[in-house]
Amino acid sequence: MAYYAQLENNIVTNVIQAHSKNWCETVLGGTWQETFIDNSQFFHYAGLGYNFDGTGFYSPQPYPSWTLDKTQYIWKAPKSYPTDGKMYNWSEQNQEWEVINNG
Repeated sequence: MAYYAQLENNIVTNVIQAHSKNWCETVLGGTWQETFIDNSQFFHYAGLGYNFDGTGFYSPQPYPSWTLDKTQYIWKAPKSYPTDGKMYNWSEQNQEWEVINNG
C-alpha cells in the first residue's frame, strides 16, 4: 500500500494509506497525489495544510519574508540561522534571529 494526499486548490486536506490513486479518486472522489515517507519523490511527505505545486509538497510559509527554495522545497529566512550554539526565534518585525532567553 502507498500513501496519498487529497488536494483542494493544491492544498493537502487529507492523507491516507490506500491501494492506488485510482481507488482514492473513484471511491472517495476529488484530486489525489501519491506522497512518499522516504522523501524519494516529491521532496517531503505531505502533511495537512501543505502545498503541492505539481512537483513537490512543502509546508505553509512560516513568515512573509521567507522564500521557498525549490531545490529542497524548504522555506529560507532572509538571514542564515546563527551557528554560535544558542537557540533563536525569527523576528519578522525586526527581520533578525533573536536569542531565546531561557532563564
